[in-house]
Amino acid sequence: MKRTTLGAFGVPAGLLAAALGGAGNAAIALACGIAWMTAWSLAAHDALARALDDGLTPVMAKEVVYQAADYLGLGRMLPFLDAANEVLTGRGVTLPLEPQGTTSEADR
Repeated sequence: MKRTTLGAFGVPAGLLAAALGGAGNAAIALACGIAWMTAWSLAAHDALARALDDGLTPVMAKEVVYQAADYLGLGRMLPFLDAANEVLTGRGVTLPLEPQGTTSEADR
């Protein structure tokens, strides 16, 4: 049986995989991990590494982490941001990532 990203958090493998695919599945797993406060365990590093292997890009991973601040608070998000930075730099990703903004002050 293939171990999935969501499986790291106890979510049944087939629950969302058919509808979302690898990257969507991985994004949900990261969001669940942040909400469930797994950043203080090795599972956070393992889940992010698996998510990147499943097709989540570094930009997508960081966006999931950043969005968590609005929903869960900065205090819950910061430990996971540190974990994400460790995993990404360990994989050779240069931080900070390139800006992804699509608007400017002129067109707000």
